[in-house]
Amino acid sequence: MIPQEELQNRFKRFRERLNQDVPEWQIVFLTRKVSIYYLTGTMANGALWIPREEEATLFVRKGYERARRESSLPHIESMKSYRDMARKVKKTTDVVHVEKKAMYLADMELINRYFQFANIRSIDDSLMFTQSVKSD
Repeated sequence: MIPQEELQNRFKRFRERLNQDVPEWQIVFLTRKVSIYYLTGTMANGALWIPREEEATLFVRKGYERARRESSLPHIESMKSYRDMARKVKKTTDVVHVEKKAMYLADMELINRYFQFANIRSIDDSLMFTQSVKSD
């Protein structure tokens, strides 16, 4: 299990990097298991919702109990589909930032069906940079 302090540091570094690279960001939506693991400590099948002004929430499709055991993230929710997720989160903008290079088009279409984002932007470089810096 990744210690809570380490996960908090990772989130802090990621948010700082986003603020530097993409100062207008409001929502990050991650679906790639490796990225979810890096920020939460669990290889969940689901999505990580990161709003600028609130704490992140991990939405888990399969393996909810395992995710609760493995991650010290305070907000973990079960979901059956993105529809469930859309009902639980507060969408504050029509712009979403995703890992464009790693997200399947089918996933983006499903996300847009329920969230209806007007603009999809990349945070690939910010996330990759954050993941490349080794912790102290």
